[in-house]
Amino acid sequence: MTDLTYDLKNDVEHVEEGVDKPHGTIIPYPRTLRDMPDPPSPAALALGFELQKQDMSHGFFKAMGLGWRMLLMSLPYMISSLGGGYDSGSSGMIQSMPSFLLMFGGFDAVSETLALPSNWVALWQALACLSTAIGALSCTTLLEKLGPRRTNFTASIVVLPGIALCACATSRVILLFGKTFIGLSLGIFVASSSNFVAESAVGPVRAFCSVSIGMFFLVGVMLGLATGFGLIDVIDSGFIMPALSLVGLLFVPTSPIYLVKRNQPHEALKSLTKLHGSKTSADCLRARLAVIQHTVALEAEQKKHKGSPSFRDLWSNPIDRRRTITNAGIWLAYQASGAVFLANGLYFLLVFGVDVVTGGQIIIAMFTLPILLNLILPYVLDRLGRRTLFVWGNLIQRVHAMGLEEVSTALMLTLGCLGFAKSHGAKLAVAVLMQLGNGTIQLSTGAPVYALNAEISSMRLRALSQSFGLSMGYLAQFALTMAVPYIYQAPGWLLAKTALYANILAITPQIFAGTSAMAVVWGYFYS
Repeated sequence: MTDLTYDLKNDVEHVEEGVDKPHGTIIPYPRTLRDMPDPPSPAALALGFELQKQDMSHGFFKAMGLGWRMLLMSLPYMISSLGGGYDSGSSGMIQSMPSFLLMFGGFDAVSETLALPSNWVALWQALACLSTAIGALSCTTLLEKLGPRRTNFTASIVVLPGIALCACATSRVILLFGKTFIGLSLGIFVASSSNFVAESAVGPVRAFCSVSIGMFFLVGVMLGLATGFGLIDVIDSGFIMPALSLVGLLFVPTSPIYLVKRNQPHEALKSLTKLHGSKTSADCLRARLAVIQHTVALEAEQKKHKGSPSFRDLWSNPIDRRRTITNAGIWLAYQASGAVFLANGLYFLLVFGVDVVTGGQIIIAMFTLPILLNLILPYVLDRLGRRTLFVWGNLIQRVHAMGLEEVSTALMLTLGCLGFAKSHGAKLAVAVLMQLGNGTIQLSTGAPVYALNAEISSMRLRALSQSFGLSMGYLAQFALTMAVPYIYQAPGWLLAKTALYANILAITPQIFAGTSAMAVVWGYFYS
């Protein structure tokens, strides 16, 4: 098991946790710190570490009361995540509308319904995921050069032509290009938002802001579903979120760590003033800046011996290698829990035989569950811890009389069993349980993954580690989205190979029951 508590106390690269020095120990003051513009005094440095200890000792509600400005400054980044969710939700709803099926699909003689070709469904979704992975991976360079604010601002501009292409598409190829543009920006949104939160928020506020990135995505999905279901003009509404994010980013600071790295301590102090409030004493603000300068100086000292951070450094020693594998593994576990399958929920239900109106109403009504869970999960994370919730949070429902299984696994198994039933009631039960699955995924993997992603990396390798983990998750999503349409829709791979099409709809959830069980085993023995 990764002992992150021990690691954080001994790794001075963790600026957000500080150095847990025993009383009387002299804090190192490297030459690179003395050579910085406006270097801090030893007294300011000592006060800064003391303030960080106080931050970590605060309870959740006290921390939120003191750090509400950090949450407010993170809002434009969360709105960008809201826009990504909105696109996902509206696309999922519109993809199930008869007019869309007539324009980009046709009548399927096997299922006797309007349907989209499996290859195009797979291409649209998979290439969007691949471009999202590329966008996240590009942040390894963009965040170092531009900082999180300008990186997010750039992505908010790049996404606009993608939205326009999707809105005006008259062919499958144009729609493919539009989804690819949007996916590229979505990867940058998530990586830059996580980076800003990790480097700007402190204590329990960081966990709340990290989880809120995922929560805003879910809110966006629900808004998108409601927009598509209400037949509101998606061409106009699709531009609202990026526009709001662009305006909001003009009024919020960028990461103070990024500014110190760019030799702009006065700008970093202004950023800290916005994050902590103008009423915070000048000595406290200078002390917080001193800790950042100290950490950046230590990084510069390492750079003299190790060179600039590279992907090789992610595997260079046991601690960083463990962090890298854990960071990538939690995102892979998120995909293994069935997120891709549930994201295709409405179209799956349409193929399954549930009419689009009934399916849409159930999805919109029950989507409030994961959103409400996200509101309380930061407090639960603070009380129980990230690993506890990640590994054990799902082991709360009996599947067999002699043991416990993960809720996501149990739901997938239940869905698989219900899939063999053909009655209308069973189909409605599938629809309800699929949406319940969205809630259990947030409980078991969604919230812990976003929180761990912001906290698990060292400062020196944060941009590389976060981008690498995100890109691995999106690559897994790319592979799964290529496969899922071929599993449950004709002419699917299982149909051609096994002639079990009558039971494919039952087999699909059981596949993800197996992968989510594998994620539980990995989380218990490795994380």
